[in-house]
Amino acid sequence: MSQQELELPKGWVETKLNDIAIRLQAGGTPSTKQSAYYENGKIPFVKIDDITDTNTKYLETTKIKITKEGLNNSSAWLVPENSILYSMYASYGLPIINKIKVATNQAIIVYEPPKELISLDFIYYFLKFMGPFSTTKGTTQKNLNAGIVKNYQVLLPPLNEQKRIVSKINQLFSYINSIEQSMKYTKQQLGGYRYSYNNWIFHGDFKEKFGFSSIGKKNHWAKCSKLLVEVLLIRQNQNIGMGMCLGLLVQTYMELKIFFPEEQLQN
Repeated sequence: MSQQELELPKGWVETKLNDIAIRLQAGGTPSTKQSAYYENGKIPFVKIDDITDTNTKYLETTKIKITKEGLNNSSAWLVPENSILYSMYASYGLPIINKIKVATNQAIIVYEPPKELISLDFIYYFLKFMGPFSTTKGTTQKNLNAGIVKNYQVLLPPLNEQKRIVSKINQLFSYINSIEQSMKYTKQQLGGYRYSYNNWIFHGDFKEKFGFSSIGKKNHWAKCSKLLVEVLLIRQNQNIGMGMCLGLLVQTYMELKIFFPEEQLQN
């Protein structure tokens, strides 16, 4: 993409990821045949599953640690905190920000940003967006490589604009998370209400309270009960609040009284 193809806003530039990095380099794995490289290790060593098993933006722990000897005798290197680790193999295209100093294996490339010039979160969201659209290598298993990642085209705004964009994205994610939590809670609540209403309808005093007492003489009660249960199920599947559910139940009952008046129900 060039500026002739896309007119960029004032102050924005088109660049490559490698051109806005202090360091953009993969790691390596110390030989597992050398116990001295792992026993009593103090350096957190990041593998792909440390990223995939973490459902957060930040990495604060690893399953494996290596020794300084293991670090010095491999392609691994000590990554400063607040860099971006980016998976290239298997589950490729997943970024995470390390909050501790780490080393990584060769399946992870590390983006170390120029301090005070680039918003780390802006690059994090850029890489998160790029993941599904990345050109990959391989036939049986798709992978990235360092060359592909280094040549990612970045449309880079001024630093203040980067921060403004990040702030807006964070607000949207916060809003989405609150909606997800609300939906989970509503679903749990409706599950309990469904059980209670089924008991009330089929085993409680619903029939007597609402005038449907001669259940043995008519099919209308079965139709009413079935419709009310269906209403509850529809409301549950749509994650509708309990207030709307109760309102709809009342509305349904009033409609049933119109379509099935009491004199008809008594026959």
